[in-house]
Amino acid sequence: MCRLTLKVLILVVVTIFFGCIRKTQFIEIEKKNAYKSIETVSDSIFFKNVGLITNKDSKIYILDNTHKRIVLCDKDLKYLNFYGKGGKGPGELLYPSSFEVCDDRSIIIRDGKNIQFFDEKGEFIVNWKTDFLNLSSKLAVDREYNLYVSTPDKKLPISVFNKQGELINNFGQEIIIEGSSQVQKYTVNDRHLFITENNRLVAVSLFQPIIEIYNTLGELLIEKHFDNQIVNSRLEYANEKQKSNPQTTVQLFSNAYFYKNKLFIMTLDHINTNVKVTSNKIIVFDITERQIKINKIIELNSSESNLGFFTAFCVFDNNQLLAYDHLTGSFRFFKL
Repeated sequence: MCRLTLKVLILVVVTIFFGCIRKTQFIEIEKKNAYKSIETVSDSIFFKNVGLITNKDSKIYILDNTHKRIVLCDKDLKYLNFYGKGGKGPGELLYPSSFEVCDDRSIIIRDGKNIQFFDEKGEFIVNWKTDFLNLSSKLAVDREYNLYVSTPDKKLPISVFNKQGELINNFGQEIIIEGSSQVQKYTVNDRHLFITENNRLVAVSLFQPIIEIYNTLGELLIEKHFDNQIVNSRLEYANEKQKSNPQTTVQLFSNAYFYKNKLFIMTLDHINTNVKVTSNKIIVFDITERQIKINKIIELNSSESNLGFFTAFCVFDNNQLLAYDHLTGSFRFFKL
C-alpha cells in the first residue's frame, strides 16, 4: 500500500514538473505585403477612426466611428450605401461601437445602451433600449435571428435575445482574477462573438488567451487556452505592468474575425525594448466540431517603412484580407 502511494506521488510530481517546464509553442511567421492601398471610398468619404470591418457576400461593411455610421462598399471599396448617421433621433447614432449583418442583409448596430435595426436598404426599423455597458465587442446572430451580446457585468456574461427583444438565455463562464476591480472584471469578461456555419457560438476574449465554443443552448463544447511566442511576450509585459499597478488591465489582442471555420485574432506585440506596440500579426485557428488548432501566424506589412497598426480587418473571397491601418488612415489589401 505504501509502495503504491509512493509511486502515485512520484507520478504526480513528475507530471507537475514537466507540465511547468513545457516550452512555449513556437510558430513560424509568414510575412505578407499589401498589394493595394486605398485611402478613400469616394470623393466625399474619408476615414479617421474605423472600429470594425466585416464581409457579407463579398460586400464590405465599415464602422465609421468619426461620422457615426456603417458604410457599405463593394469588395474593391467602391461606395454603395450607408446605415445611420450622427444624432439623437430615430435611426441616428451617438456611440456606435459594434454591428452585425444578418443573412437577409439587415443591420444590427450596438449604439451605447441602444440596439438599432436597419433594413438592407439602410432604412431604420426599430430601436431597443437596454441596460448594456457601452462596449465594442462583436455581436452575433444565429439562423433563427437570435441576437448574442457580450454582457460582462452579468454573472453569466453572454446574453441571448429573440427578434422581439426578449431575453431568452444567459450563459458563459465568468473569468475570475483574484483581487481584480469591478472595471477589470468587466474588461476581462468581455468577448467578441461569432456564429459558425454549423450554428455554434465562438467567444473570444481580447484580454485572455482563451477561445470558447458553445452550442446555441449555451452549453460549453470546447475551451482552448493557447500560447505562442507573441502571446507569451505580451503576457510577460502584462504581468510586469500589473505588479507595478494591480489595477492595470493590459489588452493582448486588438481584434478578431471569423470566416469559413477559421478564426483570425490580431495580436498586440512589442517591437523593441522601448515598449513600442504594434498590431500587425494575426494568429489563424482552424475551428472544427472537436477541436481548435493553431494553423499559422501571418504578419501584415503595410509598406517597407511602416509595419502598420491595424485596428480592424476582415477576410473575403476565400484568400483576401482587408485591414485598416490606423497610422496612415488607409485600407490595405493582402493575399493570404
